[in-house]
Amino acid sequence: IIKQGLPGVDKDVKLSYDKADPKDVTFDVNTGSGDTIATQVAVILNGKVVDSKYVTLNDKKVTISAEAFKDLEEGIYKPSIVFNDPLTTVIADKVVVTVKDTRDPLDVSDEAVEDLLKDQEESSN
Repeated sequence: IIKQGLPGVDKDVKLSYDKADPKDVTFDVNTGSGDTIATQVAVILNGKVVDSKYVTLNDKKVTISAEAFKDLEEGIYKPSIVFNDPLTTVIADKVVVTVKDTRDPLDVSDEAVEDLLKDQEESSN
């Protein structure tokens, strides 16, 4: 039996986190109604509970701090959102976070490489 008024995530949420430009991610939630209202949420990401200092629920919006993602490998993650309503509602299939890193691994300009090669060439002569 599905109880009316449970908290949840009403729409599928696709979020993106870029290590090259770290920003908090925010998405909308339904905090429930009647006797099943949630006042807090927890997030389970990559099998671990995210420290509560990195997760806020404010005006039906959950924000996960960029800090929660900084140590994750690039990839696609499906965090579980756990509400503190009396039934401890867990939503595990509505939120997807893609972690990427758009930085150039070397982040060196062509000009800098040419200068380095030129210096090496001159020192070998």
